[in-house]
Amino acid sequence: MKLSLLSVPPISIPQAQGAKTPQAVGETFAAVLKDKIAQVNTLQKEADLLTERLIIGEEVELHEVMIAVEKAELAMQLTLQIRNKLLEAYQEMSKMQI
Repeated sequence: MKLSLLSVPPISIPQAQGAKTPQAVGETFAAVLKDKIAQVNTLQKEADLLTERLIIGEEVELHEVMIAVEKAELAMQLTLQIRNKLLEAYQEMSKMQI
């Protein structure tokens, strides 16, 4: 049985219901990114507050301080890695010839 490439119909990709324009997707991405950066900032502030309370002698459990500091550090590391990947992707796209 022979198949001809000319007889194969092209693949069509159905549009999702409520498909967004590139502009709307960009705005959504920007809003999500801004929200996540605000969450990282909140984690940093909470860790700083707990550390400060521990230093001045208030009754704070050491393990709570360490957990808060580690959460903030991991969130910051993840944020930096995402930033690095975004910059890398932008640089790759800027090298593309049109």
